[in-house]
Amino acid sequence: MAKPSDFTILVTMMDVPTLTSFRDLFELENFNVVTASSAEDGIQLIRDTESIHLVILELLMPALDPPEFIQTAQSLSQRATLPFVGIAPSYYLAPDYYDGLKPQLVHLLRRPIDMDEFIFCVDDALHKTYGHDRFLTD
Repeated sequence: MAKPSDFTILVTMMDVPTLTSFRDLFELENFNVVTASSAEDGIQLIRDTESIHLVILELLMPALDPPEFIQTAQSLSQRATLPFVGIAPSYYLAPDYYDGLKPQLVHLLRRPIDMDEFIFCVDDALHKTYGHDRFLTD
């Protein structure tokens, strides 16, 4: 039976305090976590780390084109499918911007983020991709 420590999550965000909070949150849930504060660092970690199971991606970062990042990450990943949970800003962007990303994301969340919903989305993304029993029972 799979357990959280069997999975590695990559958190890619430029906001270091939020990145640190997300890392701490998932480490408390016993996941392995690696972090990147830029799109370039995130791609490098995917290239260098064969055990990444899920990417949490801040969608508006400098020098980041989300569809290109996702395509590059999936081509570099050791896994047939690498799931993504996208984090969008609280302010409004054109709906077609997000509509174009939805097929590439397992979940899309907007700030401010409800942490219970966030943990559920990560658990759900891992469940949908890898078929393990859900870690959360609530």
